Amino acid sequence: WPSSSSSSSSHLTGGLGEIVEQFVILIGPDNTRRYSKASWEYLEEEEERQGEDDVQKKEKKNNREKRSSSSSSKWISSRTAQEYHLKCRITAPALGLVIDIIPEFEDQEFLTLISKPSYWEGRIKATGTLSASWSREKAASPSPIQLSGVGFLECKGRGDLSSLPLFFHKISHVAREEITRILPLQPSSLHLQDLIGNRTDYKHLTKGLAASSVVDTLIAPLRELIDRGGKAWRSFALTLSIDCVGGDSRKYRHLLALPEIVHCGSLIIDDIQDGSKVRRGGPTCHEAHGLSVAINAGTAAYFHAINVIEVLTPGLSAEVRLEIYQLYFVAMRAGHCGQVHFCS
Repeated sequence: WPSSSSSSSSHLTGGLGEIVEQFVILIGPDNTRRYSKASWEYLEEEEERQGEDDVQKKEKKNNREKRSSSSSSKWISSRTAQEYHLKCRITAPALGLVIDIIPEFEDQEFLTLISKPSYWEGRIKATGTLSASWSREKAASPSPIQLSGVGFLECKGRGDLSSLPLFFHKISHVAREEITRILPLQPSSLHLQDLIGNRTDYKHLTKGLAASSVVDTLIAPLRELIDRGGKAWRSFALTLSIDCVGGDSRKYRHLLALPEIVHCGSLIIDDIQDGSKVRRGGPTCHEAHGLSVAINAGTAAYFHAINVIEVLTPGLSAEVRLEIYQLYFVAMRAGHCGQVHFCS
């Protein structure tokens, strides 16, 4: 249900019934009201219907990784796994109306038992055009009226939560989205600094380093395994623990990437020790890239966790950060002890 007030003093309000009707009611500055049939189109679905070959799809995926998550037309909650299509276009041909709705920011979800598990309710930006002849009075100008203004959107999410596996399947998409931002296939200079050293003290370590070499030997081998999917329950357990002790996991959405990156790194090493040839429906890392690359990419994954804590979680105190490091390295030593029988 969108409601928008434009800079031209016009108001737009509308509703969407998936079975019954799609409509808009346009209210002019003189309180003139026009009701009209309308269509509501999610912009991402429009793109998907255009029919692309594999090369185009890969290029679009790479382009999406360059953009921030705020430019995405779809947002999945890291708490409820509900999927919200927030970027959409409303078209009412009878009014000559085309208006695009974009959220001011993504996380405007409300958890509730009234309309469980949640709904999205918040501020949007509305831009578009309106025919100058929409009013019953004769239009002074044939040119379309440019619309822009702030608005309000309320909508329900999509997501079958009838079983735990379905919930984790949705959460895995969120985790992989965060991993894509931390380990992009087309890294910027800042990404390289974060992965190799940091943006201040050790940025000189990336001088003369080819981004393609980092991608081919460190990022791509790990991403190949991660992108095949996984339960990601480890990731959700981490953010859920934050909420359980009174924190707000929404501030630490990026931490969803941490357990999956470390876990997949351990799987790469585990497959080498086991001599496995298949992992998650595809060739193991050492089968696809060779032992040297697999060992390097798998062990490097353990240290990407430090990047997530240092660079992406700047608000932690020195004491908390130190405690996290100590717990992390205890867990890593214990994990390696668990693999002792493969080496004996």
